[in-house]
Amino acid sequence: CLSDPEAGDPSYPDRAVDTGLPLMKKPAKRWLVAAGLVGIAAMVVVAAVVIDATSNASQTSRGLPVVLSVPNLGETAAAVLSDGHPVFVVHDLDGSVEVIEAVSTHLPDDPMGWCPTARTIDDVAHGARWDPQGRYESGPGATDLGRYQIEIAEDSQTVEVVAYIEPSSKSDTSAGLKGPWCDIGGYQIHSYYLP
Repeated sequence: CLSDPEAGDPSYPDRAVDTGLPLMKKPAKRWLVAAGLVGIAAMVVVAAVVIDATSNASQTSRGLPVVLSVPNLGETAAAVLSDGHPVFVVHDLDGSVEVIEAVSTHLPDDPMGWCPTARTIDDVAHGARWDPQGRYESGPGATDLGRYQIEIAEDSQTVEVVAYIEPSSKSDTSAGLKGPWCDIGGYQIHSYYLP
């Protein structure tokens, strides 16, 4: 069945030995490049799906979405997400509503409190302080508090917490501690987080 006189000769490796099959040639380089590109594209798609799933899992692990009550104008209320993360719902004097993570950036298990006289969120144990929007003001743990993206209901009585917003890092701790201070009995709200 060998019709080619050079068939089976080692100097012609692209030729078939007497198998009864047609002579085979090496695959074209273009085919190998195309297969490689298809493989890379498949890996990119898989990576995108994994990243999206991880992002969704992160939101789910924070107990989102969840609906919380809005306190009266100028007041702040402590609340807990369905996974146990404590938050403050702040209804500021300008009418804006914020949901702020009530976990100290200094030490996560420090008690947090709302100081109505200074209108600040304070780390009760070590004196770190944040404004009602969770922006770092002073003390140890020089990082903004985490915030949550919210959607306010039409009746303005509730908010749906839909996503976590990572805090921005701060480095200027030279401001020192500022007053006015709340004594331990002056805090209207306490929040403890035990990770």
